[in-house]
Amino acid sequence: MKPARNFSLILFIAGVALGIGGGLVYAWALNPVASANVQPWQLNKQGQDAWIIAASIAYAQDGDLLAAANRLNDLRLNEATFQRVAELACELARSSYAQTDSGLVAIRSMVLLSEGQGRRSCAGDLIAANPSLAPPTATAARRTATLPPVPTKTATPELGPTYTPATLAPAPPTGTQPSGKFIIARYEPFCSARASGVIEVLVLEANGQTGVRGAAVQVYWNGGRDRFFTGLKPERDDGYADFTMKPDLQYTISLPGQSDTSSPLGTQPCTDKQTNSAAMSSFRVYFRRSAK
Repeated sequence: MKPARNFSLILFIAGVALGIGGGLVYAWALNPVASANVQPWQLNKQGQDAWIIAASIAYAQDGDLLAAANRLNDLRLNEATFQRVAELACELARSSYAQTDSGLVAIRSMVLLSEGQGRRSCAGDLIAANPSLAPPTATAARRTATLPPVPTKTATPELGPTYTPATLAPAPPTGTQPSGKFIIARYEPFCSARASGVIEVLVLEANGQTGVRGAAVQVYWNGGRDRFFTGLKPERDDGYADFTMKPDLQYTISLPGQSDTSSPLGTQPCTDKQTNSAAMSSFRVYFRRSAK
């Protein structure tokens, strides 16, 4: 009886193996589980590229830079957000993607968005140098709105296989940059584990109380610079904006063309006395509109 028993055991093991193998083939190849609730920053490069294209086209059509910033911020690229838009435009301009009208509209939209935020793309030069690439219906709108990504989320249209962007037409400027001169009223160093190594900026009216929304703040450091804007965190203040510093660098900030440049600001280790936590030192810099 032992051979029959061994034969039954072999059949049992073979059946289990076939069952597991068949289940894996079905789950992985025939009916794979579709991912749900995937966030934009979790997408692969192709998916993130499509997200950037959709956000850029929407911005070129409606001129709503705040909405575009909301969408792009979901990729969690932080300071590299608009540089990524510029690099993608350049990459697509060098490919066959630029040989279609819809592709050119997308590329021009990305150039419009990235260059409006100070990120130069080779795509604009490539298209300008080759007029045959430019279809008569693809005219990118030029707008002057300049707002960076914000931490809130807003739904964005998805590019599908039948999506055809509308012809882009010139639109009026939508910028809200305030005019006038400002002075640096005071500096306040502080140490907080919740706001570690940041420059917090408050741009205020002459009364020192009312925040000024939409003010451009320029920050410089050795080998780099960036620009950010007030008004994107209204829960703090309409005149509030912030910038994260890196150790071992010195930063100066100003309202370009509207104020003097600050003293050099740098971060170093400190201890948050309220939480007894290690942090990096931070600064608050107050700009106030000149009464003159």
